[in-house]
Amino acid sequence: MKRRKLVTVIAVTAAMGLALGVGGVANARVKSQEVRGITDDEVLVGGLGPSYPFREFGGETGVLARFEVENQNGGVNGRELTYVGWGDDQNSADTNLAEARRLVEQEGVAALVPVLSPNYLSAAEYAEQQHVPAFGWGISRGFCETTYAFGFSGCLTPPPPVKVASNTWGSLIDEAFKSEGDADGADGKTAAVISEDNDSGRAGKVVVVATAEAVGMEIVYDESSLPPPDPAPVTDFSPYVTELMTANDGEPPDVIFLVISQDNLQGGFQVALNDAGFDGIATNAVLYSPLATGLVTGGSVLTQFATPEAAADVPAVQEFLDAVEAVAPGEVINQPTIAGYVAADMFIQALEAAGKNPTPEKIQKAAAKMTYGIDGFVGPTKYPKGFKAGTPCGQLVASDGTEWTVQVPFQCFSNIKIPSLKKIKY
Repeated sequence: MKRRKLVTVIAVTAAMGLALGVGGVANARVKSQEVRGITDDEVLVGGLGPSYPFREFGGETGVLARFEVENQNGGVNGRELTYVGWGDDQNSADTNLAEARRLVEQEGVAALVPVLSPNYLSAAEYAEQQHVPAFGWGISRGFCETTYAFGFSGCLTPPPPVKVASNTWGSLIDEAFKSEGDADGADGKTAAVISEDNDSGRAGKVVVVATAEAVGMEIVYDESSLPPPDPAPVTDFSPYVTELMTANDGEPPDVIFLVISQDNLQGGFQVALNDAGFDGIATNAVLYSPLATGLVTGGSVLTQFATPEAAADVPAVQEFLDAVEAVAPGEVINQPTIAGYVAADMFIQALEAAGKNPTPEKIQKAAAKMTYGIDGFVGPTKYPKGFKAGTPCGQLVASDGTEWTVQVPFQCFSNIKIPSLKKIKY
């Protein structure tokens, strides 16, 4: 029996997602095939990650939008791309593994697209054993420790000790100062780096300190002092704001890097800095959303891809917006929307390179030696280097409280060694 088209699927997922638990697609997918997830006329994939925030904030819409464009053009070598639904790992590593197994063993997917989860580690080991390529956002160590997981921005969270970083964030801040008429840019500016007191926070802080120092900034505060948002986000930021506002010999630093989770940022850290009179650059790497402009008023956000605000200058971004509008008219576009779309596009490129008779193994082989990117939008990410390091590219957007603007356009810089800060040819 032929499956429904993707435009119909998205309507079903919206209406039945809670009832079915994985995005509205039934479990039974019995079809005679010699290759798991691939027939003469169809390729099956499924998404994986916590439904909140990644599916609910657009991850599923993004992949459906990209697949619909491809299917309208005849699919890949005549095969329609079919998305079977989302495996909600509920922010649990154990559930992430269980959902990956379900998608492979019950749904029979050829690949996991998109994988948007910080918990993709045990599942990555399972996927490698079962030869299941995965395409997504490399925010988990699983994208660094397997040859079957491909991040559109490479390996973003390598296991400790961290020896390689990107100088992208510091370089974008440098460009922001120069765009305001400061010829010296970030060179000689003071910076504070605060992170949460957990493994990811401490590892992230090491990377951010390196990216700031690489452009000549002086670190005047370097602490993993903020409690993580488990069991609850921080509600009183005043002790941390006081420390930051006096970090530069009793004065505020020029730049504050907030290496903290979305939950704590949503609690109002940027607002607390504004209330304390901070007028430098406060920047984070997670809270870009049209729904969050008020929470980041006066702040800057690093994104690893161009955002909708760049559409007038980047044709590929406008194509993305048109694709999303076609399957989900009026839907707000968040980072997961972009991540789902880009992951799907990366998968399509690998599937095309796998030839007219693809298998999961051929898809992996093609992806493991390709360079993936969309001009002005994301990448380029070069594999196999992408298994070891992140792609040194990004954009800086700023909020005035009501809307976002592109502060520094998407561009690429360099990876650097820690602690020497020497550039590495990428």
